[in-house]
Amino acid sequence: MDRLIDGPRSRAVVCHGNPLVGEDLRQLLLSEGAGEVLVIRSLDEVQIESDAIAFVEGSAKLLLQAVQIQGWLRRGTPVVAMNGCGGMASVPRGVHLLKQPFRSEDVQNLLTQVKVF
Repeated sequence: MDRLIDGPRSRAVVCHGNPLVGEDLRQLLLSEGAGEVLVIRSLDEVQIESDAIAFVEGSAKLLLQAVQIQGWLRRGTPVVAMNGCGGMASVPRGVHLLKQPFRSEDVQNLLTQVKVF
């Protein structure tokens, strides 16, 4: 589905086991233009929608096995793996990497690159 055809997306999702990291990302995403930020600790807590972007703790290699990640990618939602590539030679289209610990500038640069807000 084309991201421009299916309407504006303003919800960002943050899935992280550390509530402090989740809250830091929530504040940063709101300041960068997200209309809503859902912070969860497990992918089992989310209903996949046409989200603007999803930040998920874990390596890209492991995350790609999750049904939720596949759902986002099918909808054209960029997925940010927050623990690197997990040994993959390359990551699929739509998957981006953010090394932890991260700086605000790292997130801002990534958001500029994917142009979601």
